[in-house]
Amino acid sequence: MWTRPLRAMAVTARRSLLPTRRHFYTPYAVSTTEKILDSPSASSSVASSSVANVSISDEDGTFYSSYFQPRRDEVMDFLLNHNQNPFTTSIPGELMIPCPSCHGKRVSHPTHLTISGYPRMNGRISTRTGAYRCTNCTARGTWQEFVKGVRKKSGENFSVSNPSKALSSRIQPTFSRPLDEIERYPDAMNEDEDIRKWCTERMGITKQVLELYKVGVATYADFEAQLAAAKKSSVASDRLCLTFPQIAPDYTPPHSTTYLTSTHPPTRIVRIKACAAEPAHTFIAYDPPGLGPQGLFGYHVPPLSATSLILARDEFSAMAAYQQTEIPAVCLPTSNPQLPETAIPLLERFSCIYLWFDDDLEGEMLVDRLAHKLGRDRCLVVNTRGGGVEGPRNPHELLLHNPDKSVFTDLIKAAKPLKHEQIVQFRDLREQIRRNVNNPEAARGVQSMDLPGLNLLLKGHRPGELTIVTGATGIGKTTILSQLSLDFCKQGVATLWGSFEIPNARLAQKMICQLAEKDVTKVPDEFEVWANQFEQLPLYFLRFFGSTSIKDVLSACDHAVYAHDVSHVIIDNLQFMLSGQHRHHNSDRWETQDEAVSALRTFATDRNVHVSLVVHPRKEKYEKLGVSSVIGSAKVTQEADNVVIVQKIGATKFVDVKKNRFDGAVGAFPVIFDSESLKIRHLTDEESKTLRGQRAQSQDQTRPGNSSFRAPGRGFG
Repeated sequence: MWTRPLRAMAVTARRSLLPTRRHFYTPYAVSTTEKILDSPSASSSVASSSVANVSISDEDGTFYSSYFQPRRDEVMDFLLNHNQNPFTTSIPGELMIPCPSCHGKRVSHPTHLTISGYPRMNGRISTRTGAYRCTNCTARGTWQEFVKGVRKKSGENFSVSNPSKALSSRIQPTFSRPLDEIERYPDAMNEDEDIRKWCTERMGITKQVLELYKVGVATYADFEAQLAAAKKSSVASDRLCLTFPQIAPDYTPPHSTTYLTSTHPPTRIVRIKACAAEPAHTFIAYDPPGLGPQGLFGYHVPPLSATSLILARDEFSAMAAYQQTEIPAVCLPTSNPQLPETAIPLLERFSCIYLWFDDDLEGEMLVDRLAHKLGRDRCLVVNTRGGGVEGPRNPHELLLHNPDKSVFTDLIKAAKPLKHEQIVQFRDLREQIRRNVNNPEAARGVQSMDLPGLNLLLKGHRPGELTIVTGATGIGKTTILSQLSLDFCKQGVATLWGSFEIPNARLAQKMICQLAEKDVTKVPDEFEVWANQFEQLPLYFLRFFGSTSIKDVLSACDHAVYAHDVSHVIIDNLQFMLSGQHRHHNSDRWETQDEAVSALRTFATDRNVHVSLVVHPRKEKYEKLGVSSVIGSAKVTQEADNVVIVQKIGATKFVDVKKNRFDGAVGAFPVIFDSESLKIRHLTDEESKTLRGQRAQSQDQTRPGNSSFRAPGRGFG
């Protein structure tokens, strides 16, 4: 049985623009080689940098876990965008498709369907798991194998990494000191009685667990010391640090042959994470600072026979979880809430992964992202608070609060699988509502440290929203967005920049200056220090420039969400990205723009990321802009959750929030550009007093029917 094709029912202008997971678009992590400064002296500093460019390309491939299951919308997006013309069948959750293996070949059984105008529909694919089978050639496989087969048929340059390929990298990390010295760091822990007592008595980790996880002691220079040394052209002074080794499999001879006789995999240290003891667990440095072979803290602990693993947020939580449950535990490799795509192969041999992160709203969103990446069917969620809203959030806090091992055992036994993505019970909503009621600050999102006025109006930066930013040319839209992206990145919000008007090198240079709060071209000796600091941020850039298909842009964004856990996408700007696109599609200019905005709106909701979109305003005779000033149809602002306008009235600039779907608060606050830090800042009290005096003497020209500016919670000024 078959019904009419889904394309006739489902293909709309918006759906046809949704992304497929295509790894060979080129979102990339900015490296020092991309941060080229304009001055000759600074350019020489860049040329001497030893940090390699990190990019995603055709040859690299994308690793998908064998446990990975695509979302239903991802399956449908791929099928429709690759002209697979799926048909529904009598079996719920199953679609009829052409087989990628025998497509176009003679059908061996005359009973197989041949539908006029469509290829023979011998394949069957599950919209729940992505697994496919063929009733003609008996081929079957996973979603990854299906995607590879379809792309190979269409001539796309596609490759999928496998665990052995992903794990067999023999690249040797370049440490700042000899490897044998690094391997003796745990011995230094035994020799330093004060540090050992601090770990055992204050942090609650036993000596045996510290030794098992190879926690050591060494001296590393923090950022302030490196910067001070760069200013004086001297050697940076080190400080005493705890060292946490990140471990990876060792496939170099003779270790590659020990799998046959060893109970544990042969491993090697690929990176050191150095943290200060006081304040507790404060990050100091990575050694080596750049990216290299991927490793995980504690990867050497589970034996080859282990099938279960605990994935925790940080090193002390991982050690606490193992100490109290005796289940091997590892932690995320960076200080940011991210699990890099390159770390997934390390977890492939475990059939059960306990996700034990902070039991709060941020931890809940992190669990959802990682479970999708690792495979929802093998992930169990551990809730430290057991449904409550107060108390310890993670394994380490629980250890310090209640060291009873039975409490940990009970939590592991109570671990639950993730619920179906499209089915929600009020019980689930009730927990979320309770958290929002008891902790409204967390529900508001990430707070801006640079522009607190935005917190008063928008309340915070939340995933799943679309923000429109507009303003006259040259007024500072890119400046504000680059500043805010740095602000959020420093708080762990992974961000993808799509700059279609300004080259990435120039944008990155500007952002380094904003990070340093000075023009680094005037202090080239400090460039390497700031560049290293900049490279540690979870910040990525699209290589696209100028006119680009929204379908290609969203494909790259989709990869960044999967591979780098990106939760904030910036598109600057809509007009440059869509320039001339309507001619290729024989459509109206405004229709093309509406379709792009609608696709971005859907992407933000489906992928639970925040999309910041720069849109130019109309050229009008009125000095003050309103919501209707945004160029294009009303659909642009209707789709948005927030509309922010950078205004200039007279000689004063304002950040004006015209729409706020979260709680309806609107208003404006005056800002000024600081030429020293290259950032926007609030006016001081004295500057605000002067402004109020000037406004009392003159009346601004306003658009008819528009209300005057008003500051949050009070009259404007």
